[in-house]
Amino acid sequence: MTRITFIKSVYWIAAAVDAAVALGMVFPPLIQPALQIAASPTTVETRYALGSGAALMFGWTALLIWASVEPVARRGVLLLTAVPVIAGLALSTLYGHVHGYIPRGGALSVWALQGVLVALLAVAYRLAVFCARASRLSCPAVPNPASPSPGEDRAGT
Repeated sequence: MTRITFIKSVYWIAAAVDAAVALGMVFPPLIQPALQIAASPTTVETRYALGSGAALMFGWTALLIWASVEPVARRGVLLLTAVPVIAGLALSTLYGHVHGYIPRGGALSVWALQGVLVALLAVAYRLAVFCARASRLSCPAVPNPASPSPGEDRAGT
């Protein structure tokens, strides 16, 4: 696996997890087993908050997919996914656990997944930085359509 393939894979893994969580926010019974919570949220306020959060999660999923197209140039998205996004979700899970909504087992499983994701994102970011600095080491340069090809002038002749 090349460095670029690994970096792109991390974007797609994060996007898949993000989309799954967003679906769980829209359809809470999907996420209940992972969180080990007994009942689906039923209040209008909670459903509204989950729907608003899901819209942002789906937006972040799209951002991750977009960034995967130019994984080195858009490497900042990897850091932003780790902090504040995953860090914020980890704090939200802590809040839910401390206030008795999410049992310990559910919180631990979520934190374990988040830890793995943060580790993958950190490694991918570091590799992307390396690729940006030394594109000659199995990290092909990201083509810039505004730049002429070698041996070609600006007019394309």
